[in-house]
Amino acid sequence: MKLSFYKYLLLSSVWLVVVPFAQAQLSLSMYFDAGKNNVSEGLFLKTAGIGEYEFGKNYAGGGVQFDLRSPGTNFLSAASMEIGREVSIRNIPFEIEGLFHYSRFSELLYEYNIGLLGNVKLDHFDFRLGTHFRTYGITRDAAEEYNIDSNKRIHENWNLMYMVAYRLKPPDHEWNVSLSVTNIDHFIIEQETNPVLFLRGEYRVSDKLNVFSELWYKTAGSFNLSVNYFGFFLRTGIVWDIEL
Repeated sequence: MKLSFYKYLLLSSVWLVVVPFAQAQLSLSMYFDAGKNNVSEGLFLKTAGIGEYEFGKNYAGGGVQFDLRSPGTNFLSAASMEIGREVSIRNIPFEIEGLFHYSRFSELLYEYNIGLLGNVKLDHFDFRLGTHFRTYGITRDAAEEYNIDSNKRIHENWNLMYMVAYRLKPPDHEWNVSLSVTNIDHFIIEQETNPVLFLRGEYRVSDKLNVFSELWYKTAGSFNLSVNYFGFFLRTGIVWDIEL
């Protein structure tokens, strides 16, 4: 795939501008991450903005992530797009979702993922299960600087995505607390053997505004015989729902 990161960003922006004309509801969220891990060289700070539009049983959205402080050199570090639809089998509703994630670790390397997910939301449990195709690539500048003419990309096919979450209250309650184990985040998909645990608390300030905070804990090799600490981060943000 020869499109640059900024062309992906432009495509995401166009998606967010064009889609709303057919929408019934717009949800905007913004959050900040602060944490530390084994490769962050100290404290890292990130922020992100995400928009999602619902129209009937369909939804579409996307977002961008910025690195405020990190060992990398890119301020604009990731972009994502999702599109999905609610369906039902034997009166059990669930969502089918397609996603695209693009991350640029540095001026030398990038990663993108294309995936398909099934999502089930119950009163107290959420389940997500799917597969994705990951590609690691060398940027054009890196290929020219190091004279790399072949094997510029590495592909991983049919990787597993999953999430299991339990919350104390139903989704529409004024406040809630939930605990999740997953390998999926808004802009990154971890390896299957490296799940992340996160505790989330949220409070609905009004009909339109929701605030939340999450504590994420990541290990390396949780499904292996040896479990090692990798890192943690705290995420805080808001979600604003707008009727169109």
